Amino acid sequence: MNPTHRLDAGSAYVAISSFDRPVLNIAASRASLAPVLSRWCANVRSLLLCWSAAIVLPASGEAQVMVVRPFNEQLTGIQVMNPNVKLSVARDPARGQLVLSVEYPAPSGPASRDVWSDAEHRDWSNGRAIAFDAKPDQAIRLSVSFRDRNGVAYTSWADLDADEWQHIEIPFAEIKPNPYFQPPDAKTGAPLDVSEVMRIGFAPQSREGGRLAISEFAIID
Repeated sequence: MNPTHRLDAGSAYVAISSFDRPVLNIAASRASLAPVLSRWCANVRSLLLCWSAAIVLPASGEAQVMVVRPFNEQLTGIQVMNPNVKLSVARDPARGQLVLSVEYPAPSGPASRDVWSDAEHRDWSNGRAIAFDAKPDQAIRLSVSFRDRNGVAYTSWADLDADEWQHIEIPFAEIKPNPYFQPPDAKTGAPLDVSEVMRIGFAPQSREGGRLAISEFAIID
């Protein structure tokens, strides 16, 4: 009998066919058993080597990243409060990644330029910070907001320079409840709980209209 042994590792696998099992016959001579045992041992060694090569461990110190919601050109899961805020998703040639482009008018109210993205991954409790990249066409302050499991609104602000990509990280240990607004059902005073976050939003804080390119939001450890 020559079974096939298959080692799965993601989409890759190693198949060893015609696995020769030694059939120990008391009457067989040591010389006749030697070739069988040799092939059997070689197959075992090959299997162990392939198994060790197929197991890939994360590099020490390498950050783990969870994208809150991947972008697509259909703008799935992305909403605006104002129809005059224009959105599009395209691949940035310099970065090789999909980015969200936002064309926004001058402000006409407190939430008139808010952009919200539904969270595809809602449990952020294994992360330490929100991370993203942004490139405005003018120097602006950008707000980033979400509501935690307790319904408390948290907001952080980042100052961005014009016409260059900038990396922003917002540590959970530093973000504070929004001092200007809290929903009526918010359990204010409760500690931050990011085990269920339904969506994340951002808005440019400037007196003029403009354009902004922004990457996907990610949770990093």
